Amino acid sequence: IELGTVSGTIEARLSLQANDFGEVELRFHRVRRMPDFSKPFFGHVFSEEDKRNLIVSGNMGRVVDLVHGITGETVPSLISRDRLTNELVQVRADRVNSTRDQRSDFG
Repeated sequence: IELGTVSGTIEARLSLQANDFGEVELRFHRVRRMPDFSKPFFGHVFSEEDKRNLIVSGNMGRVVDLVHGITGETVPSLISRDRLTNELVQVRADRVNSTRDQRSDFG
């Protein structure tokens, strides 16, 4: 049986990421119409406020405990929405440097 080839078009963002063996892999992040809030994200269930913040500002605005999929470790993390793909992404809170808005009086 000859199946031939299949071709199509998909909108996506491409990235290079190291796998568990240290090899670089090409990853496809397809464009979604909306983030998928229907299932838990690394153990976090989104509140209506979480969903609203992610859609409006692109970030959730608070630190949440996420569960690592392999180790089961609880990791304080920030969740954001990729503005191009609507993919939800997380980053460990301890890897984020935050500076406070320090204002001084000039009067």
